[in-house]
Amino acid sequence: MRILLVKLSSLGDVVHTLPVVQDILVALPDVQIDWVVEKAFAPLLLQVQGLQRIIPCELRRWRQSFWTAQTRREWRAFKADLQTDGYDAVIDLQGLTKSAVVARLARLTKTGKRYAMANQTDGSGYEAPTRWVADVAIALVPRIHAVARARLLAAKALGYDVAGLETAPNYGTKETLDQSIWVQDALKNIAFIHGTSRMDKTWPMQNWVELGQRLAANGYQITLVHGSAKELATSQAIAAQLGRHRIACVVWPLL
Repeated sequence: MRILLVKLSSLGDVVHTLPVVQDILVALPDVQIDWVVEKAFAPLLLQVQGLQRIIPCELRRWRQSFWTAQTRREWRAFKADLQTDGYDAVIDLQGLTKSAVVARLARLTKTGKRYAMANQTDGSGYEAPTRWVADVAIALVPRIHAVARARLLAAKALGYDVAGLETAPNYGTKETLDQSIWVQDALKNIAFIHGTSRMDKTWPMQNWVELGQRLAANGYQITLVHGSAKELATSQAIAAQLGRHRIACVVWPLL
């Protein structure tokens, strides 16, 4: 049996979905699992045990230049890559128009089906095309954590026991670091990751400062990370604000 998971972005959403892979492998050990994801987040999936293929796309970039010859070539290449194999189950775990388009493009086996959410849940985006494209739309309770939502949707789609989802989620990441080097320091350190893809998702500066004060009072050191010049400025601003409260922070180099 070959399964395709569709969860394109963003970073936090992809992380929330990782336990689905391990749930499926426990319930259906002989399956092959592929995943379509935005190219920027593909390196994360390389660290996940049990994935057969990672199929990268760049829908975010392509939407900004859909009229160019290069984008058309890249789109055709992505479509060909996506349709290399036929799938017995395609599960849209995102519930947006863009993920519905990808699910629709994927090639099914003769008995294959597409699955998606039938409704929105609290704190999540949802767009109707995901339900229209699906062969089976699965209703979910409106108040459910993002991790539990993804795990439940996959379980209902593939027909395995949802009672097993009461266990703690297994993210299935490969251990590639020598933990003896960093684990002791890590126990005393909290990283502030403030970057986000949309301005309306940003947390107010005062919230970061208050959180930093509470953590420092409990003996933690604050580390600030960034992936761009703009995020560096935010890291430096948080460090400066906490410095006024005599709280030292470490601003890491560009990641």
